[in-house]
Amino acid sequence: PLAYQLDSMGFICQLYRGNEPLLKDSTSIRPCFWRAPTDNDYGAKLPEKYISAKNPSFRLTEIQQSGDTLVCHYAIEVFDGQMWLKYYPQDGGLGVTMEMTTSKPVSVFRYGVVMTLHKEFEQLRYLGRGPHENYPDRKSSAARAIYDQTVTEQYFPYIRPQETGYHTDVAWLTLSSSANKLCIVNNQSSSLLGFSALHYTTSSLDDGISKQDNQRHGALLDEQNLTEVHIDSEMMGLG
Repeated sequence: PLAYQLDSMGFICQLYRGNEPLLKDSTSIRPCFWRAPTDNDYGAKLPEKYISAKNPSFRLTEIQQSGDTLVCHYAIEVFDGQMWLKYYPQDGGLGVTMEMTTSKPVSVFRYGVVMTLHKEFEQLRYLGRGPHENYPDRKSSAARAIYDQTVTEQYFPYIRPQETGYHTDVAWLTLSSSANKLCIVNNQSSSLLGFSALHYTTSSLDDGISKQDNQRHGALLDEQNLTEVHIDSEMMGLG
């Protein structure tokens, strides 16, 4: 069975399979609405327009429990909105759903969660579009099938660091180390997931709000000692 622990904000701060922790220490599974800006994003000035999505503050207002089900309620003031995270047992694992409502339209790059696993989670298997990276508006050349890949090969060294390694129309994925495995399954039959898994954090690929903020080369970045996984129900196209 998969056990979990919540932090003071109601976010999952550790997952356990047996006695083995899966998440990196001092990290949590958190909502995420931001991506490392692409060249096209900079051209359209989207990092500036979408800045409220980068690091929104979540204010925990209530935790409700019914049996083994927990529902955490949040206020997101920058969106003038509310969010609910629901945790519940499912098929020997853990079910997680996220809902958000806002009183006004908001602009975000993605709608999903991000988690940080140990770097040893290197083996990747998924049912979705591949083998190369693909996005909602750039996926016709990516066949939907089961793929066995590594996390290391997901990163593409663009001239400048930016969003990379994404896969769309995903039903499930597994990330494995020599000692453990994490399986993520979409339990919403009416939709499919998108995901990325990299040995880089989004912040390490982010060159700032303006293209002039940093001038780095993607091929010169060093891998980090982690595996960052994004799971999304929505991702903005590349344009």
